[in-house]
Amino acid sequence: MKKTLIVAAAALISASAFAQTTVSSANIVGYVKVATTNGFQIVSTQFDSTNNTPAGLFGDTLPLGSAIYKYDPVSGYIGNISTYETLLFVGDAWSADLDLSDGSFWVETAAVNTNIFSGEVNMAASVTNNLVPGFTLTSYPYPVSVSIEDLDITPALGDAIYKFDPATGYIGNIATYENILFVGDAWSATLTFEVGEGFWYENAAATTNVWVEVRPF
Repeated sequence: MKKTLIVAAAALISASAFAQTTVSSANIVGYVKVATTNGFQIVSTQFDSTNNTPAGLFGDTLPLGSAIYKYDPVSGYIGNISTYETLLFVGDAWSADLDLSDGSFWVETAAVNTNIFSGEVNMAASVTNNLVPGFTLTSYPYPVSVSIEDLDITPALGDAIYKFDPATGYIGNIATYENILFVGDAWSATLTFEVGEGFWYENAAATTNVWVEVRPF
């Protein structure tokens, strides 16, 4: 069973795990504390904010040389990279205003830092995402912790989900949808995704998988 609404969630990202704390809010707004680590990690923001751009989410909190990579299934990372650098006549700033409001994205930084993403909780009855053939960098659309079994995705045999861990990479964090002896068609591993955490979905079919996620609260 899916977990109930986390109206305001705080998920602490460490080198190996996300920790979560909840507080209540009458305005149905929330926040998540995201601690970036030295290197790469996949991050998402699951709140409706007025400025889900690198500048809006991170401001000047990350060191120069940090970068954000937003993957597009069609163009890859071409035109989807923003670096924090010293710009002529501007000063220290993000080089591109990427829209980071949907799915998830890579953060590369050389320092450990905690950032707070905040905004309104999505109250739509459902959210639709298109999982195209191949790879999609995505995230659960609601600010709650969710297991892979509770995702409203209808997978095809051969599909896979990859959860990246900054400390171990994908070791032990890959689940494939396969026919398991004495079980039937099922995910090969149990993965759990916390607030602020994204993942790769590999669609093995030749057609788009329309993922309609129903609000869990």
